[in-house]
Amino acid sequence: MKHGELDGLPFMPEMARHCGQQFTVASVAHKVCDTVNRSGMYKMKDAVHLTGAGSRCDSSAHDNCQAACLLYWKTAWLKRVDARP
Repeated sequence: MKHGELDGLPFMPEMARHCGQQFTVASVAHKVCDTVNRSGMYKMKDAVHLTGAGSRCDSSAHDNCQAACLLYWKTAWLKRVDARP
């Protein structure tokens, strides 16, 4: 990981508070649309969306924009846990 990113996807400050918690993968992220620079749509590799609180940005590090963007998590940042009995 270089400059806090993996394969060009940044690990955002808003994601740090979710570290160490357990979430379920909601869906595989196949593509992302650049709505900031409007440079188009890009294919994603090894990225997912999580359920619950880990699913959306709370904008605390983005001037409280309140856009509630979906968070993209690289699978390398996640640790699989065994299902609970």
